Amino acid sequence: MSFRKRVLIPRARQLNENLAASEVWFRDLYLNHKLKIQGDRANRPVLGRFIGDIVNRKLGYVIEVDGSIHERKEQQEKDRIKDMAYQKAGLKVIRVKAYDMESFLACKRELLELRKLAKKRGIKFKRMGLRPVPDFASEKLKRSVLVLNSVTNFRPEKC
Repeated sequence: MSFRKRVLIPRARQLNENLAASEVWFRDLYLNHKLKIQGDRANRPVLGRFIGDIVNRKLGYVIEVDGSIHERKEQQEKDRIKDMAYQKAGLKVIRVKAYDMESFLACKRELLELRKLAKKRGIKFKRMGLRPVPDFASEKLKRSVLVLNSVTNFRPEKC
């Protein structure tokens, strides 16, 4: 069994099930600003040994959400190596500092620019809307979605 199947895919699933608070913040804004498109994948293995927070191979970008751990020197070195590997593979790296609206808005502008370029090149993609909470979802899940939507219902005027 390959390293990807044995280690990376289970680790990516675990990350999706236990999201860091910074990633919950980012994903909620990402969905509320209707930035999710077909092909965006959360916590996906990339390049054999890295897991990107949001990956879109079709349009060639990786979004990395940097929480407080990314302020450490060791983590910054790991991030630099990861960024170089992504860039070498032809992927655009977009870093977003957690809980920083300016950083999020810069990411949004960059994504919209990448998508304009993709349309000009004839690459087609479909926007994905917010998904309703399914009827069979537990009450705890429904409450957490309602709380998240009410807490992060921030809409900047310029966007």
